[in-house]
Amino acid sequence: MVRDESGKALGNVMVRAYNQHKKLKRYMQTNRQGEFRLATTAHDSISSITLSRLSYGTKTILRKDFGKLKNITLHDEAINIKEVVVRSVPIRQSGDTLTYDVNAFKKEKDRSIEDVLKRMPGISVDNTGGIYYQGERISKFYIENMDMLSGNYILATKNIRPDDVAAVNVYENHQPIRALKNVDFSDKAALNLKIKNNRKLKPIGYLQQGLGYDDQTLWKSDVFAMQINKKTQQLLSLKANDTGLTYNTSQSFGLDQVSDFSSFTWDGISLSAQDIPSISLSRYVDNKSGEGAFNSLFKLKDKRTLTLNLRYAGDDLHYQNQKNSSIFVDDNQYQDFSEKVQAAVYSNSLMGKIKLENNTEKVYFLDDFTFNSKFYHKHFGLEDNFDGAQKQKSANYQLTNQFSSIYHIGKKVFQLQSNIKFSNTPVNRLQAIPTDKSWEMWQSLNETAFQTDEHTSFGWQLGRLVQMGVKVNFESYYNKIRLSRLRSEEKLANTFQGYMLNTSVEPYFQMAWNRLTWEVRVPLSLLNIHFENVGEDKNFRHDDTYANVNTTLAWKVTKGLKFRLRGGSRCNFGDISNFVTSPIFYTYKDATTKGTGSLTNRNSLFASGHLNFHNTMDGVFASLMGLITRSQTNSMSQTSVSDGDVYTKVSKKKNTMLDKSLTLNASKNFRSTDTSISLMASLGNYHTNILSKDNVLKLVNDRYLVNTRLEQAFWSDKLNLSLEYSYYQMQNRVKDLGTTMREHQGSFGLSFFLVEDLELFGDVSMNWLKDADHQEHESDANAGIRYKKKSIELELLAQNLTNQRVYVVNKQIKESNYRYIYQLRPIGCTFSVKYNF
Repeated sequence: MVRDESGKALGNVMVRAYNQHKKLKRYMQTNRQGEFRLATTAHDSISSITLSRLSYGTKTILRKDFGKLKNITLHDEAINIKEVVVRSVPIRQSGDTLTYDVNAFKKEKDRSIEDVLKRMPGISVDNTGGIYYQGERISKFYIENMDMLSGNYILATKNIRPDDVAAVNVYENHQPIRALKNVDFSDKAALNLKIKNNRKLKPIGYLQQGLGYDDQTLWKSDVFAMQINKKTQQLLSLKANDTGLTYNTSQSFGLDQVSDFSSFTWDGISLSAQDIPSISLSRYVDNKSGEGAFNSLFKLKDKRTLTLNLRYAGDDLHYQNQKNSSIFVDDNQYQDFSEKVQAAVYSNSLMGKIKLENNTEKVYFLDDFTFNSKFYHKHFGLEDNFDGAQKQKSANYQLTNQFSSIYHIGKKVFQLQSNIKFSNTPVNRLQAIPTDKSWEMWQSLNETAFQTDEHTSFGWQLGRLVQMGVKVNFESYYNKIRLSRLRSEEKLANTFQGYMLNTSVEPYFQMAWNRLTWEVRVPLSLLNIHFENVGEDKNFRHDDTYANVNTTLAWKVTKGLKFRLRGGSRCNFGDISNFVTSPIFYTYKDATTKGTGSLTNRNSLFASGHLNFHNTMDGVFASLMGLITRSQTNSMSQTSVSDGDVYTKVSKKKNTMLDKSLTLNASKNFRSTDTSISLMASLGNYHTNILSKDNVLKLVNDRYLVNTRLEQAFWSDKLNLSLEYSYYQMQNRVKDLGTTMREHQGSFGLSFFLVEDLELFGDVSMNWLKDADHQEHESDANAGIRYKKKSIELELLAQNLTNQRVYVVNKQIKESNYRYIYQLRPIGCTFSVKYNF
């Protein structure tokens, strides 16, 4: 019997029996009465027995003393526990949910949760604020598992402080509709912010006011407030500045690549004279910009929500640049143009949305109404090729309503969707006036469009593994485009109108077995088209059937390794622009004839593979994506130059295109050294044909991109360094003529805390650009000091310390080359006060 020093019986004492070689042969625990009985054999050769229990000293009894086992006393013994540091696990995984601990990744220098997201392995953020997981854009963004922002999540990621967020969830294979869970398989990822509990009790946000000077007085005002609780969510953002930050102009697309107006049935015509460079708009635009956004979500019942979104944005932009164009016109021949531009661009947009959603496991209901409007007014003062002014004005209004209902009853799933869209462009004018007024151009292009989509489907679950079903879709499009123009003595007035009906039946088959998911879809389409060219009294009718097949195979190899393979065929149809056979000018000299008078279609065969790996314990994430597409189309475009005008038109000619690409994304967090590293590499090859004076020439395009980023913290986060480098190369080859463009970009960032609340920070970026005829170098440097005490932040920021006033960028678009020279803002300094609450 085993007792303590007071004679009390001890239970749960571990008794172990060892042989002469100290090998454990038998073990057991004492009962409540302190008794134990070990059943041994002579073969065990027991030579010693040990007795141990927490808070008591271990006692060893040798074979010669086995007679004393009837009464054993264990003595109390204090346990010295060494000092330990408890650190949370940075990334945890439960099923398809990954949870990133924000405290494990945030730094003192971080201004918003976006800065922390960039440091999390597997997650990346592009220059526009778009979030990617394993190289693919996220499909949904939630705050506390509710979709308040309806896709405009940069309002949250660029404003919420890291101290307000406890964790970031990534939902792999996310199906946002609960009634379709385990029915409609998804390979998309969603992201969710978990707000700290003590930050849900009151509003959070900040007020900021800044003043400064470059060659004029600068100002900046920001208000951000958000409140999150179980029943409601509200977010308010008010911003205004003249420091170069824009709210209504894209940072990633050129003004001549984004339409002043566009509808769901036609991409419209962009009226512009220049491209936006790949640098930040704040580097070269003088602006007065403002944005106001209000978002609110009400949880009516457990799974029923009402969401309201309202946003206004306006930009008043001014900038100067020069565009040198080298237009490919014939075999080894180019036509050169040069234009100097002083631009003034005014844009306004207003968007409103109201959404009612019921999302349960059995019933899904959605009604989403959206109003969207855009207004542009542009003025370009031009020199060199054309001396004069170009004025443009446009307005577009769109109304959409999306209705969806899904019923999951037993093993059957019923779906019904109805979408109604209306778009109107009452104003879209272009005017060009030469200085000598020798001629004048005036053009008006207006559009009215209406679309309805009706979708219904029925699915059966055949046992636990197999599901079959069929989807029936009916889509209708109506367009009316009115074009009128006066150019010199040429007059034009025409109307293009008509409709397109698309009826499709799509049977599908899905199988989920163990870690394997396989899906096959076979859409069959009937297309009916009637378009009319009123001015030329021409009618076009087209009735045809099309069939495609698509298949997806997804395999979850292990817990952290997934593989997806897709393949099949696609048939993409044209739109009303195929029947707009009159040239449309989008500058004083550049005109495009969008159509040939017949429907354009593109038949494609494609195959893609996606390998996804992550090890959350080691902080390693990697993905490899490959895609090959072979397409055939019945149209080709060509560019010609005549009397100083550049014409692009589409001709009825067959063309075959082959596009191949391979992309690698990898990231790793070294927690022991507080280091984050990421790598993105891609290569692509594109083959197509181009027309030059009705001669078919082969164009081959090769492109390579490598980007790597390293971030390192020292001395318990007192010093932070970041390095980034990217290399981009593009090569175009037309017959024996080839052009190559190479670009190197590098940046270095530093943050150093002299004392706990005082931060010195700065960054330097450099850009080297080289092609056959030019070699350019550009650099930029910024530095500042920030003092933070409780809720107050004071910041002094100096920008463009190199005072470089010119930026040069070259672009290759198909077979032609373009060189842009931008006038940059001067060195400037701003001081701001920020109050956090």
